[in-house]
Amino acid sequence: DRRVATKVISAARGGSAEIDRRAQLEARVLCRLEHPNVVRVLDAGTTPDSVFIVMEWLEGRSLRAILTRLRYLTVSEALSVAVRIAEGVHSAHELRVIHRDLKRENVMMLRDNQVKVLDFGIAKFLSGEGPTTEKDVYLGTLRYMSPEHLLGQAVRARSEVYALGALLYTLLTGR
Repeated sequence: DRRVATKVISAARGGSAEIDRRAQLEARVLCRLEHPNVVRVLDAGTTPDSVFIVMEWLEGRSLRAILTRLRYLTVSEALSVAVRIAEGVHSAHELRVIHRDLKRENVMMLRDNQVKVLDFGIAKFLSGEGPTTEKDVYLGTLRYMSPEHLLGQAVRARSEVYALGALLYTLLTGR
């Protein structure tokens, strides 16, 4: 009797065992991730033709929607948001997970000003749970990718420091 959000990845739509495997990895990792600044996963599973992840229902707006309305945040607002994003992402790093797609669209500001990092769908798992990318395949959003990510080198926690810096710049300038 609670409202939830469900992410469903259909094998028919994706048509790939790799997409199915990645979705299952995302679900397993997110079920272990418990931090107030990361969307909470309540359940996950598979059907013969899909993978599903059941998450807490969030009421709020993405940072993209907020910036569309306000253009930019004040310095204190931007720093407050960035610290909470960093705390959430750090909790993922403690589980040896690199988000790889920090951007305005993947962060929500809830009605009570709580900040939630979303969408670990292209995360890099450093815990040995199997490869998470193919060679020479770049996943992420270009404007937030670190130089080492763009050069095809290993993506680590420091890569997300770069992405967070780019996101903070966007929060402060609207560009």
